[in-house]
Amino acid sequence: MGGSASPQPFGGLKAREVAEQIKANPKRFRLFLRKTGRGVGRDNWYEINPAAVPKLIRQFREWEAAGR
Repeated sequence: MGGSASPQPFGGLKAREVAEQIKANPKRFRLFLRKTGRGVGRDNWYEINPAAVPKLIRQFREWEAAGR
């Protein structure tokens, strides 16, 4: 087996994928995840359950609107 392939998440969506869906800056979205107590998944990847995305997007928009 060769190469130095980067690790892959084991389930769910990556933070970047969700940020791209809502046209948000991925770094800002990850900051929101950290500041609201959502830890990272296995191997330091955010693993977001697709079913949780609509609620998470609403919370992110509210967080941004509050000027955080």
